Amino acid sequence: MKRFIILIASIVAIAFTANAQNQTAKYKSLKNEYNYKDYVEQDGDKYNPQACGMASFFIPGLGQALCHENGKSAAICASWAVIEYTGISMTGFGLASGKGGNTDKSTLTTGLIMCGASLAMRIYSMIDATRIAKVKNLYYRDNKVAFTPDFTFVPTGDGMYKATPAVGIRISF
Repeated sequence: MKRFIILIASIVAIAFTANAQNQTAKYKSLKNEYNYKDYVEQDGDKYNPQACGMASFFIPGLGQALCHENGKSAAICASWAVIEYTGISMTGFGLASGKGGNTDKSTLTTGLIMCGASLAMRIYSMIDATRIAKVKNLYYRDNKVAFTPDFTFVPTGDGMYKATPAVGIRISF
C-alpha cells in the first residue's frame, strides 16, 4: 500500500515539475483549431503520440505529463488511483467476506465494476494523450519561431558602416 501511494505521489510530482516549455500552448485552446485526424507523423515532431499513449496506458496521466498538460495529468492520475485502489479493495473484501465459500456478492460486484472503470480510465488516458500529442505537434509545426545570430551594419557617421552583432528572429505563419 505504501509503495502504491509513493508511486502515485511521484507521478503527480513529476507531472507538476515536468519541463514546461511554452506553457501558453494548452490543449484546451488548441483542440478547436487543430484536428488530430489531420496529423501525419514527420521527422522533428516534438511529441511522440505512440509513446505518450503507451505511457498513459501503463500509468494513466503520464502521457499527458509528457505533453506538458500538468493539470490534466494530475487529475487523471489521481482519479485513476482512487478508482484502482477502491476496485481492488472492494473485490478483495467481497471475496474474503464470506465463510465456507460464500461471498458478499454486492461488494464483489461493485469491486469488479470499479476494476472495469479503472481499465476504461486507462484506455481513455491512452487515447487522450495520443490526441494531445498530435494536436500539439500540429501547433508547433505551424508556429515555429527560430532565433539566429546575425550581423547588422550600422552607419558610424563618417560614411562608413560598422558590423554589429544582433539576433535575428524567424517566425513561420
